[in-house]
Amino acid sequence: ERVPMVARIDTNGSLDATFNGGFTSYPTTADTFGLAIDSTGDIFYAFRHGSDTHIRRLSSSDGSVIADFTNTDLNAGSDDGVKDLVILPNDDVLLLGTAGTSSPSRTDSAVVRYTNGGTLVSSWDGDGIALLGNFGGN
Repeated sequence: ERVPMVARIDTNGSLDATFNGGFTSYPTTADTFGLAIDSTGDIFYAFRHGSDTHIRRLSSSDGSVIADFTNTDLNAGSDDGVKDLVILPNDDVLLLGTAGTSSPSRTDSAVVRYTNGGTLVSSWDGDGIALLGNFGGN
């Protein structure tokens, strides 16, 4: 069983107990695909659970959850995939992934832009979600 987990290790190689007891995790099976740190030191990690993508923001001071960008649907009714995430210089978050479409049946590349609080940046590609098309494969 795969459970997304972020741990902080002391300089002596032990779990840092001040960081949520040493680690924090998502409470169910999922695949983790990206980890990034913003300018304040907060930790973001992206994962897929079921057919949806998720991003979780953790406090750098104690590992507590600051925000969950949950159930981000890249393309309504689709089978989404997450590949990575990037923190921009202004601390906005880019989620890189794929969005499955049913008509026609294919997988498009997708880039989603959020504020670091989890709100879609609607001024970016009209809704915060850029579907880039299928580059020669499914």
